[in-house]
Amino acid sequence: MSHELAGQLETVRKELASGAPLGPEERAELEQLLQQISQVLQADATAEPSSAEEGSLSTQLLQVTERLEETHPNLTLAIGQVANALSGIGI
Repeated sequence: MSHELAGQLETVRKELASGAPLGPEERAELEQLLQQISQVLQADATAEPSSAEEGSLSTQLLQVTERLEETHPNLTLAIGQVANALSGIGI
């Protein structure tokens, strides 16, 4: 995992930990996505994640970003940076 992407994931985690006022469902969904992203990125380099799984993560991140855009701008910015970084490495 690139240092830049790791830093961006950490930024999202810090925003969540800072008590960003999210509903329990939004918070759980975002935490689950972060976990899935970490698992994909830490997978053995020889194993190829399925493109369906990768597309699903990207789509889910975009959906979360759209829902939080107006009410949580800092969190949305951090999530957007993670999505861009994932796109840049083909996930």
